[in-house]
Amino acid sequence: MTSHEKNAYWLVVRECLIEFHQLSKTEAKRRVDFLRRSVESAEPQINIDIFYHNEPFDVAGFITGHEIEMGDGDFDRYERILQGKFNQ
Repeated sequence: MTSHEKNAYWLVVRECLIEFHQLSKTEAKRRVDFLRRSVESAEPQINIDIFYHNEPFDVAGFITGHEIEMGDGDFDRYERILQGKFNQ
């Protein structure tokens, strides 16, 4: 995964925290930065590669400890977030 792709991944996680979990931008950034540092400092490298197979939506739920069942409207909102961050 390239650096650009990783940055986009974490931006999606942050947007999910804001959009679906109603965290402030500051709190979402703080939590994402903390988890990202933890993930990227993990050994061995294969664990990092496996981590990035998780959906950013699910990672946001992990961060808050509140998994959300995604309904039809939620899926559309999530798709817009993905398209906005990965198509930059």
